[in-house]
Amino acid sequence: MPKDGGCDEGINYWWRAGGSLFECLETLASPCGDDYGVFEIQKIRAIARYPVITHIADGWHVNFADGSPKPAATPHLLCRFGRRIGDQEVVRYARALRGDQAAANLLAGTSGSIPRPLSAIFDTSWSDEPLCAFPMPAQAWLAATGVLTARSRAGTVAGLFLAAKAGHNAESHNHNDVGSFIVALDGRPLLIDVGVSVYTRQTFVPQRYEIWTMQSSWHNVPEVDGVQQAAGREHAARRVQGLLGPGAAELTMDLAGAYPAEAGIRSWRRTIRLDRGGTGDGTILVEDAWEINHSPERIVVHLITAREPCPVCPAAWAWPLMTAAW
Repeated sequence: MPKDGGCDEGINYWWRAGGSLFECLETLASPCGDDYGVFEIQKIRAIARYPVITHIADGWHVNFADGSPKPAATPHLLCRFGRRIGDQEVVRYARALRGDQAAANLLAGTSGSIPRPLSAIFDTSWSDEPLCAFPMPAQAWLAATGVLTARSRAGTVAGLFLAAKAGHNAESHNHNDVGSFIVALDGRPLLIDVGVSVYTRQTFVPQRYEIWTMQSSWHNVPEVDGVQQAAGREHAARRVQGLLGPGAAELTMDLAGAYPAEAGIRSWRRTIRLDRGGTGDGTILVEDAWEINHSPERIVVHLITAREPCPVCPAAWAWPLMTAAW
């Protein structure tokens, strides 16, 4: 996990990455009688915040890579993590994630781990913790992971939510999705990541990218003459910049490097911005500017929608829209 605390394989895997790291550190600190300041390390503190900043609404989360949008979580573990680092937003998030469930749920989200529900059973402060709302921070930028999240207003699902990614195409549980993004409105999905299909042997061999859910044509990214993004660490976003401010949150990058040479893309500058200005819930802008070394027969910008789109006015052109369930 990089210094920004991001988990490039998605939120579902955080519970066996950042979550398991916390358990190991706590186990080592217990017999020592001292944690020797490990929970003051900025990277450890950043890891604890990853579920908070990738939260969309209710139990739904940003689901880049193989991460499920609604992971099997053990909120008490994260509550303990938040207490250790003294981050009350993490503690509040954990309690909100538990919702109306009993303090210990032996079936959901244990991932085969007995200690996790057992620790919740014997924690009376967790049992007595009153229900609270999700903290919902306004925005975050994970520079090393290449993920930006932002919402119209902090502390509420009302309005727009944006998650966008840069990164490269050799991430853990990678999808070829450099430059893709997710949009929700009032906590409900609009433009989505379709996620991952049921794991099979093919999921873990080089033929992984023959599975449609791993291909860039099933993510919200461009395509030139049918040439999709390619797998590999060398296929990455370039000149990446994330900007956070009170009025807007923006991710800018060059997508050309994510494509093989046969695409002929010299540069593809993409800017994805949530603008909070004006009235209402603000706007989300996706701006593409490209240079191609030939005259392409067809340029497509894919947008994967959560529901069947309904045209509301005639247009001289239309982006191809694909629909999938979230």
